[in-house]
Amino acid sequence: MNEKDIIIKNHELLQLLNDWIILYQSGKHLNVYFNHYKYNVIAIYGMGMIGERLFDELQPYSSILIQYCIDRSGERKLYKGVSILNPEDQLEPVDAVVVTAITYFDEIFSYLKSKIECPIISLEDIIYEMF
Repeated sequence: MNEKDIIIKNHELLQLLNDWIILYQSGKHLNVYFNHYKYNVIAIYGMGMIGERLFDELQPYSSILIQYCIDRSGERKLYKGVSILNPEDQLEPVDAVVVTAITYFDEIFSYLKSKIECPIISLEDIIYEMF
C-alpha cells in the first residue's frame, strides 16, 4: 500500500468512527440494526481496533451473540473469551458476518461467500444505513 492509499484509508477510517460516534451520541446503537434483520448470532471479520469496538459495543450489552471472530493476522486466538479464527479455518454457520475492514471489502466478500452461506455485511454500510 503506497502513502496515498494509506492516507485515504486513514481518512475513511476516521470518517467511519466519527459517524459511529454521532450515531451513538444520538442514542442509536448497532444492536438495533442486528435485531431488525434478525441477525442474532454473528461473526466479526477483522479484529483490529474497529472489530474490538464492535465486539465491545455488542457484548455483553445486547442480545447479539458473537459466535466467533475472523482475522487473518493470526496474532491472537481469543478476544474476551471468543475464538478468533483464521479465514481459512472451517467457519460455523451464523446469521451474518460483519466485515470491519474499510478497504478490500470486495475481496473479503468474495472469499467469505465461497466459505459460508449467510449475509456478509460491511460495518460501514450498517452505520450509513442507520444514519
